[in-house]
Order: sequence, then C-alpha cells, then structure tokens
Amino acid sequence: MKPKVYFPAVFALLASAAGLPALAAVNRTDLLGDPAPSAAAMRTITIDENTKYVNVKGGEVVKFVAGDKAA
Repeated sequence: MKPKVYFPAVFALLASAAGLPALAAVNRTDLLGDPAPSAAAMRTITIDENTKYVNVKGGEVVKFVAGDKAA
C-alpha cells in the first residue's frame, strides 16, 4: 500500500486512543443510591460470607445487615 493511505488510518487510530482516558474517568454516580432512614426500608437483605450479589430494583428502599452492622 502507499504511504499516503497509512497516514489517515494511523492518525484516526491515535486520535481515538487518545480519547479513551476521558471515557474511563466518567464516574456513574447516577447508579448509586441515596441514604434513607431504616424505617423506610421495604425489605432487609442479610449479607454473609456466602453472599455473592444482591438484586435491588430501582427506587426500592432496602436495609443491608452484615453481622452486627446495618446500613
């Protein structure tokens, strides 16, 4: 291939790679919940050493209990 064809391809690759750190720095705080009083909890989830994950729906208020700590 001719060198003139390589330049635009290499430039496009380098330009797209330069923008990757900007995408990695985005913090998705919209995925985090807001604290609520324990009395508002619709259900309680007990977390122990066998807990791998929990399912919580959007808008649901839950209380997490791990040992003697509750949040």
